[in-house]
Amino acid sequence: MDLLVALLVFLAALCAGLVWNLPVLLPLLAGLMCFLGVSLRRGFRPCELGRMMLSGARRSLVVLRIMALIGCVTAVWRSAGTVSFFVYHGAGIISAPLFVLLCFLLTCLFSFLLGTSFGTVSTIGVVLMMLARSGGVDPLLAAGAVISGAYFGDRCAPTSSSANMVAALTDTELYRNVKNMLRSGLPALLLCTGGYLALSLANPLSRLDREVLGEIKALFSLHPLTILPAVLLLVLCLCRVNVSLCIFLSTLGAAVISILIQGQSLTAVLHTLVFGFRAGGGGPFAAIIGGGGLVSMLSVIAVVLVTSTYSGIFEGTGLLAGIESALGRLAKSLTRFGVTLLTALVTNAFSCNQTLATMLTCQLTRGLYGDDRQRLALDMEDSVIVTAGLIPWSIAAAVPLAALGVGNGALPYAFYLFAVPLCSLARSLLHRRAPEPARL
Repeated sequence: MDLLVALLVFLAALCAGLVWNLPVLLPLLAGLMCFLGVSLRRGFRPCELGRMMLSGARRSLVVLRIMALIGCVTAVWRSAGTVSFFVYHGAGIISAPLFVLLCFLLTCLFSFLLGTSFGTVSTIGVVLMMLARSGGVDPLLAAGAVISGAYFGDRCAPTSSSANMVAALTDTELYRNVKNMLRSGLPALLLCTGGYLALSLANPLSRLDREVLGEIKALFSLHPLTILPAVLLLVLCLCRVNVSLCIFLSTLGAAVISILIQGQSLTAVLHTLVFGFRAGGGGPFAAIIGGGGLVSMLSVIAVVLVTSTYSGIFEGTGLLAGIESALGRLAKSLTRFGVTLLTALVTNAFSCNQTLATMLTCQLTRGLYGDDRQRLALDMEDSVIVTAGLIPWSIAAAVPLAALGVGNGALPYAFYLFAVPLCSLARSLLHRRAPEPARL
């Protein structure tokens, strides 16, 4: 009963935060106090709970480091003209009859390079939406394609914070997870390509507004060397170099290009790394291209740090043991992935943020997989990571929708967020009578 009360209080705090637009960290702290109170009431000592919280926090350290580096690299890629190069040439190859399809494919590429759905949506996604609105394409269709492509990289890019979080939680090797995700996600990618091709042919772009492309050329030098940070990052990742080192070297290369090609001072580049990039001029692209920086990631880092303590408390106290047992019985009829998907939908809806939902889903379903950690990692990526973008009140959906200037009506057109879990569910149901492979 005390756990139920704590869950209801936590849910009320989350709802209040949504209604009053409070930082998500506040209801998370309120929930932490609730679960600590339940644990104390059940006889756990404060020092024991402190050790549990530290144990959970330690697991997130690798993710926190990568998040800090992502904040720096996304800022300096902007100042180096790397982002602008891809936006300019990507928008330049737009074909009117294939516009919606290209929105999806371009954002897939961009998000895989950048590793962040929010960064993808707020840069090339906003530009594509400007082109859609000026060219008479339904903004809901274009936004759905952009969100789909943004979550392609959020799910399986080596530099994605969510991919690194799943690898840390499941104690699996990141690059092996990426390989598994690219292979298992191919049917969903092909289905989405076909769907967006059909939508493109039915909703062609009537005209292409190139005003924003002219502004990009006025703001940045689009020298071919500006893509060097992205190429460096991709090559190092393909060579399976440590992701933190990959991002650091890409950041260093972008800083050099910012100075030598874009003409910025060392002081300006250091300021950009910490506080984000701000472009000169008052045009629409100048407003879009700004952002990033270490400071921009501090709130996200705080959320991850707090939610990681939940994991330590739940594991150490066994507060969720009853739920885990019930899920184990349910898996006999729904399959392991079916239960993981159901758990992911509930935790995403309940927690309103992808980070806590990921940790809760891992905690609740880990027992279903035994030593098969690779399958657990893949099933989490195919469920909790992508379905977070389908919950309208979740940060994972609300932020992209707000950045693109559309409502919840765009979510049904985010085909990738449906296709990945549905393909995985179909695969698990087809093989439910076959023995699960021990390793991928």
